[in-house]
Amino acid sequence: IFPVTAPLVTSGESAFPRVAALTRLLRWNPLALDIADGIVASRAASVKALGEFLSGAGVTRVRALEHEDDLPEIALLVDWAWSRLSVAARRILGVLAHMEGDHMDTVSLGRLARVAKLGPALTELERWHLVQQPLKERYTLHAVVRHAVARRTKPNADRVFSHYVTMLERHPERLELEQSHLFAAMEHAYQKSDMNALLRIEALARRLNDAVG
Repeated sequence: IFPVTAPLVTSGESAFPRVAALTRLLRWNPLALDIADGIVASRAASVKALGEFLSGAGVTRVRALEHEDDLPEIALLVDWAWSRLSVAARRILGVLAHMEGDHMDTVSLGRLARVAKLGPALTELERWHLVQQPLKERYTLHAVVRHAVARRTKPNADRVFSHYVTMLERHPERLELEQSHLFAAMEHAYQKSDMNALLRIEALARRLNDAVG
């Protein structure tokens, strides 16, 4: 739906008619409009109430951006959602915001977020379009949402490293799905100059190479 948003706006139409009144306020940003559409569709807020929140929070205020993923309209929508999300949903967002891999399965997500029952929390996040599911039961965040969430949460890189290295040591057949997490684990070990971690990664890499070969 995102690629058609700009042409529709140019022709005076909207890809998100439910929140068309917020189009200018959200700077024609398709991701922001998609999230806002999810919020309004769920009846968590009306178009008017959401617009008043955004205006009051300074969405139109000009400020310096940190980088291309630092977008005020997305950050403010995340702010709106954050105070209304359950603790479990916030933990899930925190884990996804700081993961270095491409996407994470529900088992890993539950363990790393310390959430026993993911279903209700994921439903919260999905109804407001805060998470993406590139593969069945594997979740990630858009880079802009990731930036907004990462600013308010803390990473636990050592725990993620241990989780994925242990997983691949026990289940080398998962390499294809978890390869990006293996690369992240390698980078983590090198950045920390942790000799034990580096040796563990080297041994794992040899085992995986032998298994593939």
